[in-house]
Amino acid sequence: MHENRKPMVLLLLLITASYPCFGNAGALFWGMHIGSPSFEDYELDCNFFGFQFYTVSSGGQRLGGFGSLIVSGARPEPYVFGGVTGGVYLGQELVLGPVVTASNLLLGLGVTSSNIGRDAGHIAVIGEAHIEAGFFISDWLQLTCFGGIQSILNLFPSWPSQAYFFYVPVWGIKFAKVE
Repeated sequence: MHENRKPMVLLLLLITASYPCFGNAGALFWGMHIGSPSFEDYELDCNFFGFQFYTVSSGGQRLGGFGSLIVSGARPEPYVFGGVTGGVYLGQELVLGPVVTASNLLLGLGVTSSNIGRDAGHIAVIGEAHIEAGFFISDWLQLTCFGGIQSILNLFPSWPSQAYFFYVPVWGIKFAKVE
């Protein structure tokens, strides 16, 4: 197996194995950075996928965590390892019959490789704010689309934000298990 694909296969196996343990709610997601010359500082051309697990209170507040893998499509070889992130997932949802809307904030730490950004690999902070809208496919499965903005800021080995600070629009889809 090609070296750059091993982390992706490992993450997919981990996500699949942990999916039944999400508890109150959880999701598998896929997203991508979208080019918007008027609202970005660097074209990343990356995809990201992973999982979210969270509990939903009676008032609709979401609290949990996430893990994701970033793969870069900007190199001649498609889908090379770009980084791994994980952290806290916060949100507020509104359910109106079969329709679900939410606003979410993801904050975490990760590692980026030399395949993303302008420099060698770094320990980085990631943040993403997005809104989502979806509908229930069944009593326990929901299909959702999301869109927002994602930021990645280096922490180490360079001084914070000295090597890079990216902010790019994102969109994606997710399948959520809910109880």
